[in-house]
Amino acid sequence: MNGTATILLPSYFDALAMKNDRTVQLTPKDGWSPLYVDGLVSVAFTVKTTKDGNPSQKFYWTVFAKRGDITVEK
Repeated sequence: MNGTATILLPSYFDALAMKNDRTVQLTPKDGWSPLYVDGLVSVAFTVKTTKDGNPSQKFYWTVFAKRGDITVEK
């Protein structure tokens, strides 16, 4: 990981999820290191650790977003 990892989402993600308010939950695996998402979540996003963090920290990730492919009639 070298302190940075890029996660590629499926090509259809942008069509299904609204672009606003996308969030990512990061959970360190087998240890702990401060992790954060650097930049916006699009068809990819970048996860980094701080300079004091473990540069090879493994982690789980989950993306949360509102569906953007459904229209509701009123």
